[in-house]
Amino acid sequence: MGSIRVGRSCRNGGGWYRSVAATLVAALFGCGDGGGTQTRSDAPLGFEYAYDYDANLYVDEPGTPIGEDPGEPEPVGAWDEVPRAYSRTLHVRPPGATYGAGDGSTWADALSGLPGTLERGTRYLLAAGDYYDGPWPDRFFQLEFETPEDGDRFVGILKATADDHGSEVGWEPAFGEGRARLGPLAVVTGRLEVDGRAGLGGDDDAHGIQIAARECDGEPPGMPITFPWNCEATDVAFRHVDVRGCGHRPDPTHSSEDAIYSYAAGVTRFALRHAYVHDSFRGLLFLQNSRDVLVEATTFARAGLHHEAFTIALREVRDVVVRRCVLIDSYGVFVGFQGVDNVRFYGNVLRRTRADWPIWAAIHLTEHGDGVLIANNTFYDLQGLNTGVRESPEGLVDGLEVVNNLWAGTRAGQIMLHGDHAYNAFWSNYRDDGTTSLDDRIEEATKQVLPGDPFVGAAAGDLRLAGPTESGRTLAPPADWDLAGVRRGEDGVWDRGAYEHRE
Repeated sequence: MGSIRVGRSCRNGGGWYRSVAATLVAALFGCGDGGGTQTRSDAPLGFEYAYDYDANLYVDEPGTPIGEDPGEPEPVGAWDEVPRAYSRTLHVRPPGATYGAGDGSTWADALSGLPGTLERGTRYLLAAGDYYDGPWPDRFFQLEFETPEDGDRFVGILKATADDHGSEVGWEPAFGEGRARLGPLAVVTGRLEVDGRAGLGGDDDAHGIQIAARECDGEPPGMPITFPWNCEATDVAFRHVDVRGCGHRPDPTHSSEDAIYSYAAGVTRFALRHAYVHDSFRGLLFLQNSRDVLVEATTFARAGLHHEAFTIALREVRDVVVRRCVLIDSYGVFVGFQGVDNVRFYGNVLRRTRADWPIWAAIHLTEHGDGVLIANNTFYDLQGLNTGVRESPEGLVDGLEVVNNLWAGTRAGQIMLHGDHAYNAFWSNYRDDGTTSLDDRIEEATKQVLPGDPFVGAAAGDLRLAGPTESGRTLAPPADWDLAGVRRGEDGVWDRGAYEHRE
């Protein structure tokens, strides 16, 4: 297993803090009976805030340069906007029974569980139910996807819905209701899409497909999604999936566990969209040596009680967009970047809901990097040593910009802001003694200290703005869409934080 070292624990003023150390160490859709084209709608999904929200599907367009231009020939994530054409549809029902001829041609003759080898050019439509058939004596994963590449032909694992379920023969409405529940997956080869086709925010029951660790008492346990040491994958997308780890363990010496983990081989062109990733003992998303990574409209919750805990960690990764996501409760670092290039982290909410979960840092950057934009994020009610953006050492990353963010209600030793920081807003941030203001200590000519509570209803999870802020820096599209799908700046004010004020 790889290691994310964020330091040893020490007590300071009654809170658990992290001493300085920071090394990420490598180790360990269509219709009809046959074929069709898999399409997705770019229409807003209608949610407004916090756990239930709409984050429109937009690819990143070239805009304001940040750092050195890496020469990326197309916007990050643009490959995932191309509809997939499939020559065949196979219908799949839960294992443990025989369905007619069992050849997958109709629901009456459905496959009994997913086959061990998936065929190119085929979409597998899953009925609701439990597909886990382990444990297995010879492997940790329910499915090891290693079907050889065949040009640009994809494999699709898709949840059947009332609107798109292939054959009408043997179809029952119950097949489209509820989730298809899978065990752990390992991805070795690429051109794979897994799409639950429903679900947003932190409601695991709403997502069409669940991918979960199952044998949680094992050592080591199977992680839900793994890109193993021999991974050669490119073009891998997970959409509308609930990714669940084994939760938290009282024994701190237990093996580290991540919900989504890549070994040093990495993955090229990876998309995680409209997902819910939660409850892993160490981290929720750890990618190494990867390129063209799009993470959007995803809720991450409860990166665990492990001493190396993190929500998102990227090591030697370039061309990254993390946008319009909600990150809830981390016990170490919310976001760790090590040796990254061309990263845009914008329109996200980072918040704490658990009183006993302080952090060592909100965003931490180590090793030399180039071109990192941290913009229009809301940091709410965080607690710990540092709730800001830190380089170790300062000046390590060329082209680090920290703009248009909002810090509110934090209780911390400091809000450290490294890089070129401007147009950030602050409200009710204090040291953990509750009396020493951190807002007054921020040295920034364009900062705004807000006079009162800026939110519609923070206690209920609604971090939309009750009124406009002073205008921040205008950013290039698609950063002009906020977390709720509201276009920024149409009233002449580019608000600070993850949400644009709307009357």
